[in-house]
Amino acid sequence: MEKNKLHVFINLLACTLLISACNSKDSIPSKNNTNISGNSLNNINTEKYNFAIKTSEGIVWSPSPEPFSFYLSSPNEKTLRIDRAKKLFTLPLHDGEANLVVDEVFGLGDYIIYHTSSVFSDGAQPLRQQVWVMRIDNPTSNKEILEFHSTGGKAYSYAVDEKERLYVSVSVIPGNADGSDSYEVYVYNISTDKKEKVQNYSLNKPSIDSIQFTYNEKKYSYKLHAK
Repeated sequence: MEKNKLHVFINLLACTLLISACNSKDSIPSKNNTNISGNSLNNINTEKYNFAIKTSEGIVWSPSPEPFSFYLSSPNEKTLRIDRAKKLFTLPLHDGEANLVVDEVFGLGDYIIYHTSSVFSDGAQPLRQQVWVMRIDNPTSNKEILEFHSTGGKAYSYAVDEKERLYVSVSVIPGNADGSDSYEVYVYNISTDKKEKVQNYSLNKPSIDSIQFTYNEKKYSYKLHAK
C-alpha cells in the first residue's frame, strides 16, 4: 500500500510536534495510518498510541496519552502546538476499572473514525473494544458505532473506505457445534449515519484477509486489516 508517512517530533519543553504530511492515495488506510515518532515524552510502550492524520478540516492529532485528547490544527501548520491548536475533546481516563486507550485513528473527509480498547493493567483481556465516529466540526457528535472483541478466541477485521465514506467490520465468532466459525459483517455509512448488517458476502478463508459484497446495489471488494 502506498502512503506517505507523517514524521513528527515533540519537543518536551515547547510541547510541539513537527509534521510533514501528505494525503494517502489508498482508500483503505492501514493500521495506525499515521504514527507520531521521535517523541521525547513517550517511551517504546506508548509511542504507538500517538496519531496525526490529514482530514478535510485540517490535521487531527493526539499527543501523549492518559487521558487521550484530540486536537485540530491548520493543514498548513508545519509545527503542531497545543497552544495553537483547537482542542476537540478529551476521552475519559477510565472505563470502569479499565484504562481507556485509543489504538487506531482514521480520517474520512470531515469525520474521524477511531478504535478504543478498555484494557486492564494486569494484562487481562480487554473489558471491551469499540469503534467511534465524530464529525470534526461538532465534537458533541462523537458516538460509538460498534463494540467488538479481538481476543479470547475471537477475531476482528475491518476496512475503511475514505472515498465512499464506509467502515466495514468482520467479526469471527467461534463455537459452532461442528467446530466451524460464524461471521458477522456490518457496514457503517457516514453519509447516512446508518449501520447495516450484510447478509450476502464472500470472505477469503481461512485467512479472512479480504471481503466482497454488494451494498446499495453496488459491488465492493476490500482488503481487510486484522486487529
